[in-house]
Amino acid sequence: MKKLLIFLTYILFVCNNGLAKTIDQRLESIEKRLENIENSLKFLDLINNLSEETSNSSTKAKTLKSKDNNKSKVKFELLKIGCEKEDFSTKLKIYYTLKNDYQKTIKLIDANFIINNLFDEKLYGAKILRSAYVDSKKEKKFSAQIDKTFDIDNSCSKLEQSSLEDYKIIFRVDKIAFEDNSILNFK
Repeated sequence: MKKLLIFLTYILFVCNNGLAKTIDQRLESIEKRLENIENSLKFLDLINNLSEETSNSSTKAKTLKSKDNNKSKVKFELLKIGCEKEDFSTKLKIYYTLKNDYQKTIKLIDANFIINNLFDEKLYGAKILRSAYVDSKKEKKFSAQIDKTFDIDNSCSKLEQSSLEDYKIIFRVDKIAFEDNSILNFK
């Protein structure tokens, strides 16, 4: 009887361990699927932000490429820019694309862009995101937002006076660091 009891206990222990592994495996696969869904939703949010037009925004749906005063093989394209009033603040939202025409992946970029109106008056200027990771011969979309609740430089009101197709973009790259840690300096 004692042997039978030990045998049944052993079988229950083995079965319990087998079920525990399958439950752990199931939980891991569910977590992976949830991560994939979250990543897909983040991408959809970015697409929705790029495509939606709000009535209290000065953003336009057209895109604008920079003029050819750039010495690098990185191309800048402004997708959307404008100020949006939120609950208790105003945010300047910028959406742009960087295209890498080099043979190596760009790891870091030191660049800036300036938006002028048709009279060559500066409307807005900013530094580009330093950590880029744009693969060779590919383009990557970026977005940024800046709190303009107190809009000291009047950039929101200046941007509202012109439309995207009337902007002149000046894009200048100072330095690029590639995936192999080589640096290209344009200064």
